[in-house]
Amino acid sequence: MVPGVAQCVQVRVDFFEKYFTIPAGLQGVVDSFIRDMQVLGEGCGNPGEFEAAFVSTGLSDRFNALIPQCTPKAVELSQQDQQYSQQVAAEMKAERRKGLGKRIAMDVAESAQMEVEQELMSQNTRRMAQEGTLDEYTKVSNAVDDAQRVGGLFRRLFKK
Repeated sequence: MVPGVAQCVQVRVDFFEKYFTIPAGLQGVVDSFIRDMQVLGEGCGNPGEFEAAFVSTGLSDRFNALIPQCTPKAVELSQQDQQYSQQVAAEMKAERRKGLGKRIAMDVAESAQMEVEQELMSQNTRRMAQEGTLDEYTKVSNAVDDAQRVGGLFRRLFKK
């Protein structure tokens, strides 16, 4: 097997060994997959050809189907990896808090705006009722709404 192809095969074999515990009932399936992958590797002249064949022959799908069936192993992180993980977690937490604060502020502002708009509409309705123009306004408003619906209907019919 060409060295570059052998490395592609070995990476996938090592992936199972390093990161997963293979259940006893699945060991035969994994061994079969590894044999098929090695046979494919023997027939390929370079890593690019192997990777293309790995996907086109369905081995990639088999590999992706095997992974969820295996049990992940606990992996010990180096001190540097742990620090980086903690840093990322802190950044994500800060972003969530920042985003939460913005959403709360936006919700409060929208609620206040809606209350003001509702109060203005209520006052306007009371004023029109006192002036005796509410009935006329309602009739004209309904006629305009009906005309817009009919116009939209005709636009959709003639547009097709």
